[in-house]
Amino acid sequence: LLPQRRGKIPLERFNELQMVTGLIIVAMELEKQLSQKEWFTTNQLLERMSNQLSETRMLELFRRRPGQQTQYDLSKIQDEIRKSLIVFDRYAFIQLSKDRQSFQTTPAIYRFIEPLRGLQQESEIPQRLAELIQDGYLVNIDEAARDSVDEDLAESERFSAEEEMDATGDLFASGTHEGEQL
Repeated sequence: LLPQRRGKIPLERFNELQMVTGLIIVAMELEKQLSQKEWFTTNQLLERMSNQLSETRMLELFRRRPGQQTQYDLSKIQDEIRKSLIVFDRYAFIQLSKDRQSFQTTPAIYRFIEPLRGLQQESEIPQRLAELIQDGYLVNIDEAARDSVDEDLAESERFSAEEEMDATGDLFASGTHEGEQL
């Protein structure tokens, strides 16, 4: 059973890339406490991700093809990281600088550790992330993209039908719907 939404607060689910990025930021924060650094740059985050994750895992997370990485691929990866950081800033997990090239963590970033508590080895993380996706706490990037396309189609069909109805004039004043239940 998943919790029900009763309020008007939108429910946000993180994708796998955002979750992994959050975990790496937590690891950087824990190391920061030893070195007393205040701000991290996005390049430090990207470097840390490339050091901690295998090349195939990085390519999978950023949906890149294996082989020679070009400057274009690197810029796309940096854009994806910036998008994740903007989401984290919006939820007060981090505080972005004005130029959006560096960030400072807040205590809320430690929420990323909670779903992975109790794991003994790093090899258990992908299985746990798959369980979180299955339970609905994380969103698979590919499925989310397909769902948003379906929702966009449904929305455009609904709005086009409303436009056709509005183009006929005032429906309530016309005698075409007399005696019918709306």
